Amino acid sequence: MANQVYIIPRRNDLDGMNIQVTDLRPNTSQRNLIYDGAGQSGYLKWSLDTPGATQVDGDSYAGGSTQTQPLANALAGVVVGQTTTAGPPDAGIPAVAQFGLAAYFLERIDRGSVGAPLTTVEAEQAALNVFAATEAGVPPTLANIDAALVAASVPLTGLALGASFGVVEDVLRILRGEVYRVRAQTIITDAALAVFLALGVRQGLVAAQTPGDILTQGQFYAQGDFLAQGEPGFRDFRPLLRTGALNISNGEGVLSFLKQNIDWNNPNFAYTAAAVGPFNPRATTLDPVIPLPATGIAPAVYVCDHLGNFL
Repeated sequence: MANQVYIIPRRNDLDGMNIQVTDLRPNTSQRNLIYDGAGQSGYLKWSLDTPGATQVDGDSYAGGSTQTQPLANALAGVVVGQTTTAGPPDAGIPAVAQFGLAAYFLERIDRGSVGAPLTTVEAEQAALNVFAATEAGVPPTLANIDAALVAASVPLTGLALGASFGVVEDVLRILRGEVYRVRAQTIITDAALAVFLALGVRQGLVAAQTPGDILTQGQFYAQGDFLAQGEPGFRDFRPLLRTGALNISNGEGVLSFLKQNIDWNNPNFAYTAAAVGPFNPRATTLDPVIPLPATGIAPAVYVCDHLGNFL
């Protein structure tokens, strides 16, 4: 959405800290339901998870990180010889459901823009590159996301080059904490794992499935999706619009304050290596290899427009 704004958490310890952006209009709890538009004020309820193992129940999120790393299977994250119909094998698919930015890149990016799939290592590194660059002050625009992909040893690759079909706003949604899923039977490659399949080709394979095929072979999917209301792991985000109130908040109000160093410690996180325990993971920045300081003093957010430019 051209007028939408994305608040990107810069630390993983925001959840449950009752941080509110109260100076956006209309106020969510005080608005007139007849005359006012959608509420804009509210809590910053979610952070981006630190990459790690994900527990799944079929295609459902069951626990762990919503940024799956490592991705399943060494060979491009897919398994050989799947057949969408009663015919010969025609698809390579993930072995299990996977979540987050690395899974998104694995599913969406044409390696080298020549119709080849990413390796899991490249997809994982590209995601880490985006996290690190954004935390370091490089806005997650199309050009900079493409640079993160190229830096993962994927020459000439980009979100929308070749058969790739990535979208900047999808990346922004993931960065703000929404949960992206690639189901276990999402088509990524041909059966030999050699060819990255364009979206239209995948849609054709899915459309060719008969009810009998679905019964015997299972339902295949052409692409991943964001978790929806009612699904385990779903995170509800209110669309934020670039209104006058938001510009004021971002320039001198609550959002401006949250972009600066703020001082708090979440009791559910550890701020030193010695304090890490089974129920107290290390508090980190958006770049998962950089921990938050022991004091807990660090910026909380970036604010981006729909193109990924910092506001």
